Amino acid sequence: MLDGADGSSLVITQITAAADPAYPKDFHFGIMMGPPEEVESKNRELASASLNPEKVQDFEAVGSTCKTFMAPLGDGMKVKVNSRTRS
Repeated sequence: MLDGADGSSLVITQITAAADPAYPKDFHFGIMMGPPEEVESKNRELASASLNPEKVQDFEAVGSTCKTFMAPLGDGMKVKVNSRTRS
């Protein structure tokens, strides 16, 4: 369960036991954060909890400056944490 500062919640539950979950290659879902500093803060928080987030990356896309990283959720699924600022 993830709780947002705005009071939103996201709950992911495995309803049935699956011996081998099968996700398409590179399957993930994304969460948009506020300012880029929130992305870096979340990365540090996950790293200090030994949850092995990937390195934060910066890039330009479709007129925006983006800051992002991927983090494993288990069972081969990943979450992409990112922010986007209009360039």
